[in-house]
Amino acid sequence: MTITTTRSTTSSIAPEAHSGGFTVGYRQLSEAVRATAVAAKSKVLPVLARVLVDSDQDGARLTAFNFDTAITVELDGGTERTRGRMLIEHAVFTRVLAAAVKGSTKRHLDELEVRLDVIDGVPTVHVDGYAVPVEAVITPEQFPALPPTTPATHVLDRVAFTDLFERCRGAADRGATLPILTAVRLDLEADVCVATATDRYRLATGSVPARGTRSETVLAPADTVATVLHHLSGSDLAIGTDSIEGSEWLTVQSGSVTARIRTVAGTYPSVATVISTSGGPLTVTVPRAALAAAATKAAAITTAAADKRTPARVVVGPDG
Repeated sequence: MTITTTRSTTSSIAPEAHSGGFTVGYRQLSEAVRATAVAAKSKVLPVLARVLVDSDQDGARLTAFNFDTAITVELDGGTERTRGRMLIEHAVFTRVLAAAVKGSTKRHLDELEVRLDVIDGVPTVHVDGYAVPVEAVITPEQFPALPPTTPATHVLDRVAFTDLFERCRGAADRGATLPILTAVRLDLEADVCVATATDRYRLATGSVPARGTRSETVLAPADTVATVLHHLSGSDLAIGTDSIEGSEWLTVQSGSVTARIRTVAGTYPSVATVISTSGGPLTVTVPRAALAAAATKAAAITTAAADKRTPARVVVGPDG
């Protein structure tokens, strides 16, 4: 089955504006499109709502960039590659890939391949018997230049770092007070990475082993980094930071995904006095499920009897 559209003969798009092509597995392409979503959301500049698709003899890759975050996903195992570049609206790309396989079985999707090429100057997605042309109003030459990829200075276990970051992110601010508090502070040392987050009322901190070449501190935007981590699959996580044209950038790479993220500017508040008191640390160990159940019940009761903003007091004594 083929879908065709009637195109205006007055289009100003040159046939050579989009070029190239390759064939790749549906699963891999679909995941790559999802991974670039965090950097392809813009209602201000249409070009920033698009994903750059390029291919050459070395492989094929997808890139999205919104001036704060750049995501590049390498597509492994692509075949029938010809050199070129296409610029496809991310939302359309997502809808086409989903609609063309609606009702398909998991086994079918595992075996399905997708072909991207250019027909009459228009990027076209060939999937499961359909050939779907997508809008080509904006040319690849209009896509903004990406920040350089910073070489890694630290390598960590990806799963351990992701777990640590998620736990600390719960204490980060959601933007209601100070933008600086929406970040998770990462203190990178030669053998450890310490993550810290606070919204002035809560504080979370922890550490994981690291293999590093220098000491540095970076304020990582919590929500953006968490979204990127969700799409990583390698066993190791490589991190590097650098100053580019007055802004600090964080490069995160694992598996086929490379992310360049503009960090949060400013001075993070000191939390040393909260973590280490003059009387020494106080540690209490309790069953997690029991504490969560008690906290949930206390929150429900205070909301019902008073106000949802009323705090519940935690009292620690010799008996529990």
